[in-house]
Amino acid sequence: MFGESSREFVSTYPNRGTKLALDLGCGPGHTTRLLAESLRAQRTVGVDQSEVYVQNARARYPNLEFQSLDVTREMPLPPANVIYARFLLSHLPDPLEQVVHWSRHLARAGVALLEETQSIEPLDQGSRPYLELQKSLVDHHGGTLFVGPVLEQLSEIAELEVFHDEIQSVTPPGRLAGRSFSLNLQAWSDDAFVRQLHSPRELDRLKDRVHALTSYGASPVARWSIRQIMIRRRIN
Repeated sequence: MFGESSREFVSTYPNRGTKLALDLGCGPGHTTRLLAESLRAQRTVGVDQSEVYVQNARARYPNLEFQSLDVTREMPLPPANVIYARFLLSHLPDPLEQVVHWSRHLARAGVALLEETQSIEPLDQGSRPYLELQKSLVDHHGGTLFVGPVLEQLSEIAELEVFHDEIQSVTPPGRLAGRSFSLNLQAWSDDAFVRQLHSPRELDRLKDRVHALTSYGASPVARWSIRQIMIRRRIN
């Protein structure tokens, strides 16, 4: 859904001589492939806490490297020239502290590339209940779905330098959004919070409503505003 926008963002980084690039919260490995193709670093590593995701990524992209690690703790990897994270900070507590933590794992003159949601505007009534549930679920589990505005405060942190901060508008085709929504709803079906909000019948109706979005073809069903930020550590 966001591959084109992310690729353009990553490609703006001058990638000459990149030795190590880390993709934090890599999930099934799609963003790791994007990072590897865009930067062509000597070594690109996808990192995720979920062993299931890591095994899935290894099977999907056998030529790439993946490790199961907790990105909120110290990672047993060399200092990175590039750290990339997309839609990860929204799921973590204390996002500003997390960015500072990651910046301390950067090599000298290394850069962190961050993409997070600023806002989401429903363009079709069929997407609205899904998006409302998504926000409630992320907030319930201690995250902040719309963490983009929070990241404005990064410029106030003395040890960090923000040298790129831009908001991109992305409207993926409805068929892709509907597919993504459907997969997420399937994964959320066993979540106690979701079951508390919706009866099985209500959840089935929501799944049917979201699945219908896959027939929209190229017509968008929602508009995302994505904050794209590049930071580095200040060198005294």
